[in-house]
Amino acid sequence: MARGHSPSLHQYLARFRYDSGIIAQPLRTSAGSSIHLTSQVDSDPVPTVESWPWFAENGILETFQVFILVVMLTRYLLLAMHQTAVLRAVFAGAAMITVGCILREVEFDPNGEFGWADRLLRGPGRIIAGVIAIPVSFLAIRGILRRPWALPRILLGTWWGYSCIAGGLVVVVAGLYDRGVILDLPSNPWEETFETIGYLLVAVSSFIPARTVEAAIARPLWV
Repeated sequence: MARGHSPSLHQYLARFRYDSGIIAQPLRTSAGSSIHLTSQVDSDPVPTVESWPWFAENGILETFQVFILVVMLTRYLLLAMHQTAVLRAVFAGAAMITVGCILREVEFDPNGEFGWADRLLRGPGRIIAGVIAIPVSFLAIRGILRRPWALPRILLGTWWGYSCIAGGLVVVVAGLYDRGVILDLPSNPWEETFETIGYLLVAVSSFIPARTVEAAIARPLWV
């Protein structure tokens, strides 16, 4: 009896499988013939939870860079508050450069939940920073011109200064790489890596002790 009904059962299942787009799973009957048990397949893909990317905009490395820059800004402001007039101007200028880097790195999706923050940073935020930067830059330039040997002695006369120079160069390399000047390759991973390393080196240099700064400008270079 099973063998007699087997062909029509197969035809029915094949037709049903074709019309409804279902998957058949083979199953042996007691008579030795095979029939197919079917199960419905969900055509919609299962949503996957995307992990926090390392190299994308607002990814892990870029967020870490903003954290480093905030630490640098705090440190430069503290140094500016506890130094003489010339060094106060130098570190205030460094603080303004750091603010510019923060405004460059902090980005939000203009059409997303924090679109208002993006508009605030790109509009009033940059205008306020620019207005503050004008007098600070003037004071920094005047301080450097009064004692032009102070900054070179800090940068070239201490290991802290060497770290700052190296970090600045790495950040410049990252910018050139991002614009395709060095290599015309997908830039995000290398750019973010270079920038992170550069900011770290500069951040280390910002922790130069106040006594080391004062001693550096009081002696000739390479002594």
